[in-house]
Amino acid sequence: SERDFRVIRHGEWLRNAALRVEAAVLMTIPPLVRNERASVRLQSAKTAARIIQNCSHVLGKKVRRRMMECVLTAAGDDWPQVSKPIMDDLKSLDSLGRVFREDLEAIVKEDLFKFADTLRDSCAPAAAGHVRCLLIALDFMGPVRVKEILLENLTFRELLCSTIVECLLIENHTSKRIRAGQSLRLIDLSEASVPTARTLPRKPTRLQYFAVSGVYEDFAKVLRLLGAASAITTDVSPEAYLVPTAQFFLNSLRDNGEQLCALATTGMWQRNATAHIVALNEMMYGAINEKKVDKKYLVQFCGLVVEEYACSQVWDIDTMDQDNALLLCQLMEGFGIVGEALGADYIRNTSLLATVLCPLLDKLGDDSTAVRDTAALVLLTLARSGEYDSVNADHSAIGNLVIANADYVIDMVSRQMRHMDTHHRAPRLFAALLRRTDAAKSMVKLLAEPVQLAARTFLISNRERTQSYAEGFLVAMKEYCSAVLLEVRDIEKCSRNVVERLQIYHPEEPDSDDELSEVFVEQIQKVLPDDLESTQSSSLERVRRIQSMVCCASELLRCISAILESPDTGNRSLAALACGLGIESLAAAESALRHEKYILKVLKAYGGKGSLPFDIAELYKEARVLPHVHNIWPHVVLSLSSRYQLSTQFEAFEASLKLVHTLAFTSGGEFIAKRTHAELWPIFARILTHGVRHSDNRHRSLDLLTIADTVDTDFIPDHEVAFELTKNVRISICRTLETIAASENSRDALRDLVAESVPIIAKLAVEGDSALRSAASRTIRAFANVNGDEVWLYLVKTIARAGVCIEVPTPTWGPGRAGAHVLPSVSEIVPRYRTNAEKRQSGELQFALSTLNSLAL
Repeated sequence: SERDFRVIRHGEWLRNAALRVEAAVLMTIPPLVRNERASVRLQSAKTAARIIQNCSHVLGKKVRRRMMECVLTAAGDDWPQVSKPIMDDLKSLDSLGRVFREDLEAIVKEDLFKFADTLRDSCAPAAAGHVRCLLIALDFMGPVRVKEILLENLTFRELLCSTIVECLLIENHTSKRIRAGQSLRLIDLSEASVPTARTLPRKPTRLQYFAVSGVYEDFAKVLRLLGAASAITTDVSPEAYLVPTAQFFLNSLRDNGEQLCALATTGMWQRNATAHIVALNEMMYGAINEKKVDKKYLVQFCGLVVEEYACSQVWDIDTMDQDNALLLCQLMEGFGIVGEALGADYIRNTSLLATVLCPLLDKLGDDSTAVRDTAALVLLTLARSGEYDSVNADHSAIGNLVIANADYVIDMVSRQMRHMDTHHRAPRLFAALLRRTDAAKSMVKLLAEPVQLAARTFLISNRERTQSYAEGFLVAMKEYCSAVLLEVRDIEKCSRNVVERLQIYHPEEPDSDDELSEVFVEQIQKVLPDDLESTQSSSLERVRRIQSMVCCASELLRCISAILESPDTGNRSLAALACGLGIESLAAAESALRHEKYILKVLKAYGGKGSLPFDIAELYKEARVLPHVHNIWPHVVLSLSSRYQLSTQFEAFEASLKLVHTLAFTSGGEFIAKRTHAELWPIFARILTHGVRHSDNRHRSLDLLTIADTVDTDFIPDHEVAFELTKNVRISICRTLETIAASENSRDALRDLVAESVPIIAKLAVEGDSALRSAASRTIRAFANVNGDEVWLYLVKTIARAGVCIEVPTPTWGPGRAGAHVLPSVSEIVPRYRTNAEKRQSGELQFALSTLNSLAL
């Protein structure tokens, strides 16, 4: 009033006052909600909540929505002292009907479509507050209302999906910033269980806008809420929008036309597709874990997505490129998300494993560490979700998964091994299957027939046609022979254990079926872990397993041994390694069959339970290793010689030397003693004396050979000698000879060449490189195990002139060890008389007398 200055609160006054209050509120409360002090944020948010509660009908929609944003932001605060009370206030407002749905809808729309700009332009705290506000708003709206306002409209839905992809922008790996982030851990599948704390889906690497911890996790929750909303149906809104939404993201995998070739080369297409797949995986995870969604609909939807993922051409790209590897990892994680969420019933009773198991096993042996480890994690997830981890304690979860679905795996492996010209990754799959799944023990028997069929394609008659993929085949065969060796050794260990128990009471093999007495029967039942019938059944099963592996190993040796003469270095190396493993497998099988023959004869003598289902004596003859050593020996000699212009390559030469050691060890040494002296030692002597040529004739065609090329030449001109290669080859030869001489099982292979080799190797022990001198000295000491007298006499005769003393065991003679006569050591004889002529003459006379005494004895 103009007279008494009283305030009359009529409608006009209220409208004018409201405008001033709105301006004051908008200027003060929103900045305070983001204050650094938690107490200020708390009180500001409480004020905003009271304003909504008491003034929501008076103040404008703009202020009301702004206050709601403040409350939502504080409800997602990092400090629970702030977020918990404000969340209680928000629930109170909701119960009073003061949380207006149109306000939430406006906030959600605005925040979603501007979130990408916030990530690009704002600092990390602003983005974190933004996404928390959005998350709480979506939660309060509920999935049905979210679907109605965001997904029903085609324009809104596509705009939303595009915004999500913009937020998930992937950095170019060439300009990647260094920062702390999750790194893929190598998962060792050799153990029965694989400990891992990771769950799917994971945060992708190289995201450009989510460097701060926690922001991506909240954004992933937003995507999962959207995924759940897109799959929910009600009587009012019966249509689900999960499939149309997924189609938007899957189109990125289908855009592989010629117009995208340039983008794919630079990695832009791969990074864009990765962002789409990340979004789809998160939304799919949210939809699958929403309890209100129809499970039948989800099963059909997941089947379509899995089929799209598995049929994509992305599986054929080069994973050594980081963009390609990241995209492939996201596709594989999609398999794991589906299997983990839908559980054992879906994994076991649908076509999921038939679709994804083989591609995952293929990538388990990939060159990229990230791809390899992601495949291992997804396989582990499928195995545990499918409840395969409790099937068999002897295998890992992944091993049980592979064994239970071996029909898919064997079919694919067999097809790829027969057509390796079109399946270049078959060796990688083969290696991963046997080495990283812990299923090798069970898969060896199943793979025997496919391996034999594949091996027959590499016979001499087909060598020209199979030459282009021979290396891949040899890689696969090396892995298979390695698995066979491990399996046969396990069988041998088990057989030896049973034999040791039986030999306590019956050391010798029985001569007749009725030899054993009832007393022995009672005793034998006490020492065996199982009853006699079970023991016999186990023995027969082991023999059957050995039988298949013996046939397969023999077939492989027959096919691979000739490749030892290949002009290709890699093929020679792989062939030598595979042959060595095959020979070791046969030697172990021969030993195991010897034990099994004893076990079965003893048990048959006890029970007389009829004839055996096969002739174990004949099978034992087939497994004998000496005939195979005889057959492979000429190829080994040629792989080490320089005939046919096969240049000396260190890798291939070293592999062949390891094969020589294997042959000496498995044959007992004596079987190849004369061959080693007559055929191998001339090659070694030439290299140790003259050296090796430069490797410039590596791939010379056999069509260009002449008669002169088939003859070994002893003399090599100095300008043709490769000095570094010569040193490495000489060291490798010395180490091989040392290893053979040091083992009691193989040293007899060198008995005929010690006399010729000691002068040559002793010369290397005092000349040249220190590493070569050391290797030669150790070889001389090892030769003392083969022919100690020869080595000792040579050293005594020559070491004074050389000036270097190599100690070897001193020869002894006489009855027994206690009363034996011992000659002086080399170091005691030579240095003592080197400078004093009188003492030297006296010492030489005494030494000559001792030597004559030894010769007389």
